[in-house]
Amino acid sequence: MESKIEFQDTICTICEKDYHTVKNLKEHSSQVHGTAKYKCDLCNKGYTKKWKFEDHCRAHSGESPYCCEVCGKRFPSRVYLRVHLTSHRDTRDYICEICSKAFKTSGSLRNHKNVHTQSMAQICPQCGKRFRDQSHLNRHQLLHSGEKPYACPFCDKRCNQKSNLSIHMRVHTKVTPYQCEKCGQSFTYSPDLLRHRRLNQCEKGKNLKSF
Repeated sequence: MESKIEFQDTICTICEKDYHTVKNLKEHSSQVHGTAKYKCDLCNKGYTKKWKFEDHCRAHSGESPYCCEVCGKRFPSRVYLRVHLTSHRDTRDYICEICSKAFKTSGSLRNHKNVHTQSMAQICPQCGKRFRDQSHLNRHQLLHSGEKPYACPFCDKRCNQKSNLSIHMRVHTKVTPYQCEKCGQSFTYSPDLLRHRRLNQCEKGKNLKSF
């Protein structure tokens, strides 16, 4: 009964679209149905928080006031600078006490622990795939429904999963987390690094410009 009530609370009362979380529903309501306090004059997107609105405006202006002290790359918001800084971190201080696997952040470790503590009890009625909990099943079902609740704050791109949005965001944040251990060249996406290794491009010149 509780899960049913929580599910209904993520449905928009105006257009009846269903969202994975209450946060996504609030973002949808403010941007699509006009409840946002701050409106962009260029594209009419709306935001309830001033800092999100200012970050969005910088996407139009091209301004990037936040600079990485490690590599000099610049970003339009503190949030994306913080995300970028994790690519420079070498240590993995968060250790799973069950299997000893190491992670860079506490959040990654927390998500990993679900592998050990939860069974695959939730079943997708469309394809039969099994999941550990209702939230993972809800996210999977977006693939069947075509719903894309995760919106990019810099462009009109929408994704059906938060992880796909994070990958897309690298286009805007210029994060290059995949680095060649031989020549130091870094890449935005892992297939680019794999192609670089396969073609032995690091033998043709070191310290090339990152993709």
